[in-house]
Formats: sequence, structure tokens, C-alpha cells
Amino acid sequence: MRQSMRFSKKFSISFSLFLCLSSLSAQEEVPSWVMYERARDLAQEGRIAEAIVLLEEAIDREITFPEAEYELGRLFFREGEFTLAERHLLKALAQRQYLAVEASFYPIAYTLAEVYLEERKYHEFEETLFTYILSEDESYIGERNRKNREVWTTTLKEKGLDRLLVLYRCPENASYRAHLLLSEFYGENGRMDKALEHATVGVMMVVTTLVDTIREEDYLYIFSSMEALWRKIQQEDLFLSYLEDREIYRLLYWLANALYGLAHREEAVKWWSFVAARAPEGRWKYLAFSQLREPRVAPPEEGVR
Repeated sequence: MRQSMRFSKKFSISFSLFLCLSSLSAQEEVPSWVMYERARDLAQEGRIAEAIVLLEEAIDREITFPEAEYELGRLFFREGEFTLAERHLLKALAQRQYLAVEASFYPIAYTLAEVYLEERKYHEFEETLFTYILSEDESYIGERNRKNREVWTTTLKEKGLDRLLVLYRCPENASYRAHLLLSEFYGENGRMDKALEHATVGVMMVVTTLVDTIREEDYLYIFSSMEALWRKIQQEDLFLSYLEDREIYRLLYWLANALYGLAHREEAVKWWSFVAARAPEGRWKYLAFSQLREPRVAPPEEGVR
């Protein structure tokens, strides 16, 4: 896939497509955003070559078109062309102020981080998450927030996760996925203090969202433990879909890994057991059972990049 010859074959297009695009280019009444939306539809249909040509045509028409740059970068990433993906994603980030929807900035930054991770450019991966995501999170930056995180991780290590979640809340925001990715990244690289910090924040965000949502219907609800919370939500499709989207069992696995690496082994085993019992069939259930059979700090190859 990465070889230019194979890439050329994949993206070769028919003469009729050239004629079609030439005709489209001549029609000044067709806006660039129409071409962009059509390209997205083509990509969903698996017609990647045609989508790329349309996106490049739309970009050529505009001075700045960050949405099209992002879509082009995303498609190149999907096809394993990491250098091209990186180039277009960086252009999209540089044109951030021209985004029609400001919040669409975050998927661009996360996609770029994942490109760097695939390329094993670990410094750039880390820097992207901090520069574009965490540095803009007002609940993360600053000395006060740093001290809050110290209190949270100290409480977790001394009193356990359930007690931490009884005492403290941390509203979820766009930085959640950064905490998930960094908890795994640092855990795989043996930087357990940092892994625990990010895993702790991530779990607190998820539980805060669950508790706040429950209280919209049951304002007297009081969180007591993760087990009790899971029993309450286990039949609710809305909650289960949310937990799947947030990859909560992946996060809890790395929380336990960090605890084990920091010699809080009883608490680590508790949360590996939780994952083993609650996670659906798949990687995280399997890895949690493996840790329960032979507890250890997970080697790097067990991580999901």
C-alpha cells in the first residue's frame, strides 16, 4: 500500500472521469462546497480515487478550504499514505480560523496525532495532543488544575477509585480522547505516573457524564461505586453505546496497568477484574483475564496503537 507504484494503480482513473471533471471545472456556478460534499459521498461509497480528485479540484478553487484539506488528509491516512496525510492535515490546522464549525478543529488534531502514532513519530504525537488539545482545555492548563490532578491521583492511590469518584467530579470535554490515548501511550512506555494521571482524568470524565445524565431523570441519585453504577445502566442502550464510544474498558485496563506499575497491586487487580467481568468479548476482556492469571506490567506490544 505504501509503495508508490501500488498507490498509482489504486488512484488511476478513467478517461471519462477526466472529461467529467473538466466539464465540472468549467461550470463556475458549481460551488466548491458542493464538490466537497460530493467527494465525501464518493468516499463513503468506496470511490476513493474520484473523491480525492474532487477534493483537490475544490481546494484549487479556494484560497483556504480547511474542511477539504482535512477530508483529503483523512482519506490519505485511510489508504496508508502517511506523508500525504500529514501534509494536508497540517494545512487544515494552519487554516483553523476559516473552519465553518469551530469544533471540527478537534477531529483534525486527533487524526494528525494518530498519523504520527502510525509513523512512530512519538514526539510529534505527544506534541500534537498537548499543543492542539490539552493546551486549549481550561480545565487542564494552569497550576491550580495541576494540583487538582495531584489530589485526584493521590486519593486514587491511597483510597481507591470508588472513593475518588464519590468525592470528585470532572466534566467531560473535547480533551477526553487525548487522555485515553496518552494513558495508553505512557503506560506502554513505562511512564506510569503520567499514565495514571491521564487515565484518572478520563475515567472521572466518563463517570461524571453518566452521573449527570442519570440525575436528569433521578435527581436524588448518589454515586456509591462503579459496580453499583454499572448495574444501574447495564440495560440502557444509550449508556452502553456511550461507554462503547468512549472505549471505557480500554481506559480502565490502562488505569489498572499504571496502578500495578506503581505498586498499588490490589487496586490494579480490582479493575482488571472489573474489565474481565464487564467488557464485551474482545481484546480488553482477553488482556484483563491474562493479567489476572499472571499479573504484570503490560509489555509494549500489548498496546493498541
